[in-house]
Amino acid sequence: MDSEIAIRAMTEEAEGYAMLGMWHDAWEAIQSLPVEQRSSPEALRIRLRCSQGSQAWKMGVSVAEALEKGSERDREAVARFYSARAHSEVAADRMASARKSIKMACEAWPPIHIELARDPWWNTVL
Repeated sequence: MDSEIAIRAMTEEAEGYAMLGMWHDAWEAIQSLPVEQRSSPEALRIRLRCSQGSQAWKMGVSVAEALEKGSERDREAVARFYSARAHSEVAADRMASARKSIKMACEAWPPIHIELARDPWWNTVL
């Protein structure tokens, strides 16, 4: 029971760092978890946010792949990651890659297409 409380505290610490945009600290807090807990959906969602926040897109894709068949919450996190990646790709004038990211976002969590359709910025990509 004490170990469960400690793990929960470490996960909450990582979540707090991520909420503050302290990506490296959040990642390190997840790394401090026992090995078997590092790949829990909650830990992976935090890693995905860290990857997005620090624009570590390649790392984020591998984390997204681990979450894409998970719960609705997991799939929403994946979709939001790919949406953010698309923004970054448009800023770098990589439109084909941005379109691919949007497609991946919609495949991961279809409700995101409603948000994307309402955002006039996406007209430049589509």
